[in-house]
Amino acid sequence: MGGFPFVIGPERWQYDVMVIANFSSQTYHNIRIGFPNAGRWQLRLNTDWQRYGSDYAALPQCDVTAHWIGWDAMPASGEITLPPYSVLVLSQ
Repeated sequence: MGGFPFVIGPERWQYDVMVIANFSSQTYHNIRIGFPNAGRWQLRLNTDWQRYGSDYAALPQCDVTAHWIGWDAMPASGEITLPPYSVLVLSQ
């Protein structure tokens, strides 16, 4: 898989941020990603948004609900669709 999650700045900003990147040409549908907390994660940035370019895939993106299902060494997880050559930023 070309995407990878990591958490930045939980102490500095007093909230968690997930930056999920896909550096491949493949779209990943309904992949499970680990999150540091369960609950609603708000989509803050989708670099696949069609307003950035008419040739973007513009796959539908929305907030993610993570559940207490451990994944990727994280205590919670949720499913996302990750477009090719894109970055999603979610925060809680």
